[in-house]
Amino acid sequence: MDNFQIDQSLLEGLANSDSEIRSNSLEKLEEWIKIATKAKVISMETLKTISKGLYYALWMQDKALLHEDLCDRIVAIHDIFKRSEERVSYYYCLLLVVDQNILSTDKWRINKFLMLIRRIFRHIFAYIAKNNWTESICHEYIDMVDMNILNAENEKFSDITVSHIISVFMDEFDKALNVVPSTPQQQFMWYIPFFKVLENKTVSDYAFGKVVKEVFEAILNILEVEKNDDSEIEKSNYKFPLTNISNTLFDIAKSDKINSKKRRTLYKLVERFKIMENKYNK
Repeated sequence: MDNFQIDQSLLEGLANSDSEIRSNSLEKLEEWIKIATKAKVISMETLKTISKGLYYALWMQDKALLHEDLCDRIVAIHDIFKRSEERVSYYYCLLLVVDQNILSTDKWRINKFLMLIRRIFRHIFAYIAKNNWTESICHEYIDMVDMNILNAENEKFSDITVSHIISVFMDEFDKALNVVPSTPQQQFMWYIPFFKVLENKTVSDYAFGKVVKEVFEAILNILEVEKNDDSEIEKSNYKFPLTNISNTLFDIAKSDKINSKKRRTLYKLVERFKIMENKYNK
């Protein structure tokens, strides 16, 4: 096999109806990546081709008990790449191919692709936490989420994919932060793409409401539960940047970029953050 070009038969093997052929093809792909990434930067075009093959490998896996294992294996390929730009681009390409096919995915298959999206973000946060939330590494993935997905200008993602990413973000972020806490400053930069969604004049009411509920209200809900003396839930190991969040939400609310309905929603949210800030800092 040429080090710089994937054998087409290998990619076809990933989509084969025979599970053994698919498994062998996946092993060969992992070996090819190990060799290729040491030799040169793997191109975006090649990463898209790889991602498409892996998409069909998951598509062809009909045994529900094996979906999780295959998702984890696909996600773990991220760590084989030698360069950070390859790792980030690989995840973008995976998300892109899922999104390009999500509207045509039947109800029996869609859950495994939604699981793959969640596992991608779980691995992103675990990987960055392992690297102590290093700012330069964080920004590479934040830029992917921001400029290529949530606030993309060109190849826009569907509402279904964006909605699911918003839904899983805070859940997986919270889990990683509780394992390896970050500073409030390190944490705050992850919310910037979501602030940009809120202040975007053209964003749909649905996406706006999704960010409010699944990201910012989710933060308040976590803290409300923790402040409940009767709660048996273990408290977070990290501090939320409440002041920075409430100040940024206020700045967005008072700007002329959003309509009166969204402005009212944000002012109410700011008020809740201010109340929580007073409780939180006691």
